[in-house]
This record gives sequence, C-alpha cells and structure tokens, in this order.
Amino acid sequence: MDWGSGWRRAFRDAVSAQTSATFMWLGQAVVSTASGAVALALAKSGAMIVELVARAVIGGLIGLGGAFIFVLTIYLFRTPYKQRDEAGAEARRFEDWRIGLKQSIYRAVGVAPKARASYR
Repeated sequence: MDWGSGWRRAFRDAVSAQTSATFMWLGQAVVSTASGAVALALAKSGAMIVELVARAVIGGLIGLGGAFIFVLTIYLFRTPYKQRDEAGAEARRFEDWRIGLKQSIYRAVGVAPKARASYR
C-alpha cells in the first residue's frame, strides 16, 4: 500500500457518509443551523441586514466544513482497522481456496488425506 491510500480511503468514506440522508439531516443540518445561529447571535445590536445574513451564511458554511472535518477525522482513525480486517478476510479466503485446491488434487491422485491439519 502506498502512503496516501489511507487518506484517500478515509476521504472517500467521509464523502459517502456525508451524502447519506441520515448524516445530511441529523448531522449537517443541525450543525450548520447551530453555527449560523451562533454567528448571528454574536452580531452587534445595530448590525445591518446584509451583515446579519452574511454572518448566518458564513456561520452555516463553517458548520458544514466542521461537520465534514469531524467525520473525516473519525474515518482517518478507523481506516487502518478496516484495512487490517479486509486483509485478514482476503487471507482467509485465499487459505480456503488453497485447502480446496489441495483436496481436489488429493482426490484426483487418489490419495486420502490423513487429517485436516495436513492441508495446512
């Protein structure tokens, strides 16, 4: 595996999580609305309408970015474990294939194997 494969995988998983409906409505909507409301609450009392709208929009965008960075961080920590589990599953699948191949060779030759441990 090359150096960037973990980063690419975490980014791909974070983007796919971001496009799910659950994350979109329960995560991003709440965070962006809350950050927009906080930015709006921090405005001065005599602020113009344009400034209030700009604060709400910019706060919402910051909230969206923050939610994505949070999810990306979680996936960055999960990626090595997912890659390890997938490599183990691939190794088990290969081992089962190898054992099946040995059994078929034994059957073709007409030799009876002694025990299951002899396949390994």
